[in-house]
Amino acid sequence: MISFQIRHFRPLDRTAVFKLAADTAFFGDALEHYFEDRALFCEAFCAYYTDYEPQHAWVAEREHTVVGYLLGCVNTQTMNRIVARRIFPALVVGLMSGEYHLGKQSLRYLWGLFEAMLKREMLHPDLERFPAHLHLNVQADQRGGGIGKALLEHYLAQLRAEGVKGVHLKTTSENEVACFLYEKVGFNLLEARRTGLWKPWLGRAIENRCYAISL
Repeated sequence: MISFQIRHFRPLDRTAVFKLAADTAFFGDALEHYFEDRALFCEAFCAYYTDYEPQHAWVAEREHTVVGYLLGCVNTQTMNRIVARRIFPALVVGLMSGEYHLGKQSLRYLWGLFEAMLKREMLHPDLERFPAHLHLNVQADQRGGGIGKALLEHYLAQLRAEGVKGVHLKTTSENEVACFLYEKVGFNLLEARRTGLWKPWLGRAIENRCYAISL
């Protein structure tokens, strides 16, 4: 198999990263299982990393094609403020103008997310100990070849060089291969809670999991 290259994210990668994010958003499968509008999803969940903190984003490239990415943030509290003050208001304007739309599946997901929050099924790590976080994705047919591990190692080395105390990530019990990878590179499971958020699509409750590592 042709080797891959790990490099810093570039602005021209934005479209490829957004496509890969949507292609893998449903436990490695396509977003449309539970959310109809790709543009809305990517602007809500990916745009902060590519537009406000691109220096902590990495991509894996094979034959000049992006086949994996890691989106990083060194200060989760800062990100939350930017999302609340800039990104979320822009999304509301986009919804009101018709640029974005919420379909039946999207509304079901958002209502389930609200219920999960009320039931305290969501996980909230100690941001003093683990201020940074990450999102990792690898194209389905490229998994198992070391891309995810390489992306993690580059990001962790960057955080250590910058003096960041710790980093966390959130995933679920459905992503067992990813969980094994996180543990292999030194992450520890901080907390796990059962959630019914995905029951309408999976037919069962699963676990929300939060992993973290001190640097």
